[in-house]
Amino acid sequence: MDTSPNDVRLQIIMKIREELDLEAALEEETLNLFSQFLERVRLRRSEIIRLGSQPDNPLVDHGREILERLTGADMRNEMQMLGARHELQRSMAEKKTLVVIVDCCFESRSVAVIDRNCHSLPVKESRCMDYTNQAFIARLASLSLPYLLLLQVLVLLERHPSPCKPAHFSASLHPS
Repeated sequence: MDTSPNDVRLQIIMKIREELDLEAALEEETLNLFSQFLERVRLRRSEIIRLGSQPDNPLVDHGREILERLTGADMRNEMQMLGARHELQRSMAEKKTLVVIVDCCFESRSVAVIDRNCHSLPVKESRCMDYTNQAFIARLASLSLPYLLLLQVLVLLERHPSPCKPAHFSASLHPS
């Protein structure tokens, strides 16, 4: 394994970006499923109205009740899909933040900190957040990243003797 700071930084960023690509595909699939449930609810609405205009009949009442239950289930599924999509977006934003943190720790020239909503935060001069620093590890842990990914990042950082120097680290790690 290469031990130059740039190689270690690129290896960490590549692993995080691979996971970001997988989550982006999953988010797209979640959005497609959400759209399918929404379309089914929309199509059933006219059918429920049509059944409601029919004369009273136990079979018609049963059909309307079944359609209403199916619509309710689809609406619950829509809400769950929407929640899952928001969670994926939050996770993706936190991984983007982690990419920036790793970039900053390895003396990258493109210094910017991104919050949970992918908005750039103001850059301030601050002391180096070394990987041995408990505040840095706590900040990484607060990102709600999968444990294995966090462990990979810390292991890769530990393999490099000096990942950052105080003079080159210029981004504050703001809590979201």
